[in-house]
Amino acid sequence: MVQASTYESIWHLLLPPVMTFLDDFEASYKLRGVRLVSDLLARVPPDLLKRTGVDGLLFTVCHDHF
Repeated sequence: MVQASTYESIWHLLLPPVMTFLDDFEASYKLRGVRLVSDLLARVPPDLLKRTGVDGLLFTVCHDHF
């Protein structure tokens, strides 16, 4: 299991690929992105999501595309 401090240090490496999957035009990649987000939401500390603005970004991306 990844510790909260580890997410802090690699957050800038995780977010771009996840957003790329979510934004892909092929349904299979978009679904993979949704699964990644689901995993992240279950594991990443909520304060990191809020502090980096990702909570609102994910809501906007998911709301606009689904």
